[in-house]
Amino acid sequence: MAFPPRSRIHAPIRAASGGPATTAPEVFVCDHLPQNPRWQLLDPPISKDEYLQRVRVRPPFFECGLRLVSHSSAAIEADGSLAVTIDAPADTLLIASLYREGQDLGERYTFAQRDATGYVIHAIFPAKGAYVLRVFARRADTPGDEYQWALDYAVRARCGEDRLAGFPKAYGAFLTHNCRVEGSLPQRLRAGDTVDFCVTVPSAQDVLLATGGSLVRLPAEGCRFAGKVPVAPGPVVIFAKFAGGSAYEGLLEYTAQ
Repeated sequence: MAFPPRSRIHAPIRAASGGPATTAPEVFVCDHLPQNPRWQLLDPPISKDEYLQRVRVRPPFFECGLRLVSHSSAAIEADGSLAVTIDAPADTLLIASLYREGQDLGERYTFAQRDATGYVIHAIFPAKGAYVLRVFARRADTPGDEYQWALDYAVRARCGEDRLAGFPKAYGAFLTHNCRVEGSLPQRLRAGDTVDFCVTVPSAQDVLLATGGSLVRLPAEGCRFAGKVPVAPGPVVIFAKFAGGSAYEGLLEYTAQ
């Protein structure tokens, strides 16, 4: 079995167009605060202090039907890790990126997956300091795989995680099939250990784990697939075959060292 390309869906940072003539007041006020409260066209209008504390959301936030749940303020104080919950309709997909001093830190520092009503966005911070946690969204039925920049959080991490900490790589099928990892989310596994894997994969007929050139089937209980598997050095990849499909699709990739 061939491994899928080793990449996640990457989100283009693309600002949506629009202005006061075509944008709803609650959208326009996300990044513009008229000097005269009357021109906010909101009832009641918001204060400058409230404006400064609000999460910086963009038009795709509203277009995709998102709602903030766990964190409603733009600034977040965190330790070495953070989890943000955002409600999202069933047909909306979310991913996230972590930035420091304007640089995208790469895929290992964020992980997004569905919960009962929306998404939990996980982030870890490699060191103490200031970060931007940026969330991207798209409708599942949108052609292509481009995500729109939906919102930003400004995060100040009081400390950093271990330098080897991180999350598994998630392939596109993990998102589009609303899969979920149960339990912890380490990226790097210790080669030779027996690891307890557990994933929820709706509509899957079969789930396999590839490690060291071998394939191990994860036993199923409904749409939950779980098993204890000794991992060999190198990539450890979880694949699934879905109803109506003939090929296995990659879901997650871990690294065993």
